[in-house]
Amino acid sequence: LNEDELRELDDMELRLEYDTLYTFRQLAKIYIEKDQMFFQSYQQEQQKQQQETQASSGGGWFSSLNKVWSFLPSSTQMSDISLELTPDVWKQIYEDLAEKEQTTVSVNTPKDYIRNRITFTLETGSIEIHDSD
Repeated sequence: LNEDELRELDDMELRLEYDTLYTFRQLAKIYIEKDQMFFQSYQQEQQKQQQETQASSGGGWFSSLNKVWSFLPSSTQMSDISLELTPDVWKQIYEDLAEKEQTTVSVNTPKDYIRNRITFTLETGSIEIHDSD
């Protein structure tokens, strides 16, 4: 990230509410996890294809040339390979986020973001909360 982007991120940290920041950080974290799994599966598939190619090529002059060819750098850099954010991927990310929120008991919210903390158990009846503002 360049300096302008870093400054913009710092500005968003001040402007946006804690819940919004937390949600988007969770979305980013889930995407990174999915992207890492995608990259690992891609690497495994590439290794499998390379092994199949080496196994299928005979033991002649061309097989030694193939071994040299497989060690040459490819046109696609490994760092350029990432999970594309398709609608299906977004759906999976939101489903994972909903599942994580259901399993999470509480969020460690910084104290300076909490104005009031209320804990109660309602056996019967109803509750109304009015803001004096």
